[in-house]
Amino acid sequence: MLEKNCDTCKNYNTYFDCSQCNDFDEWEKAEETEDLVNHPKHYTQGKYEVIDIIMEAVKDLPPEQAVCVGHIIRYIMRYKYKNGLQDVKKCKWYTDKLINLMEDN
Repeated sequence: MLEKNCDTCKNYNTYFDCSQCNDFDEWEKAEETEDLVNHPKHYTQGKYEVIDIIMEAVKDLPPEQAVCVGHIIRYIMRYKYKNGLQDVKKCKWYTDKLINLMEDN
């Protein structure tokens, strides 16, 4: 059986969030007040939800480009609320991929 780190503290080998980490109580409270599936904070910080912006932006694009543009928008809009530099780097990766797709056509 594969082990993975706790989703909350990243320190314990478990399949579930552990109750041993220091942030467990805060995480548990956040879970109760935030809808992490339908409306997570990192996608609802502005006037419009990111999914609505993406759907509008990609509606007339070829599928391969639409995927890249969707990811570019997603990562750049959430970077300051979720993974910072890592999300900006992911945005760059998808931007480079989009450029390659466009140059190949």
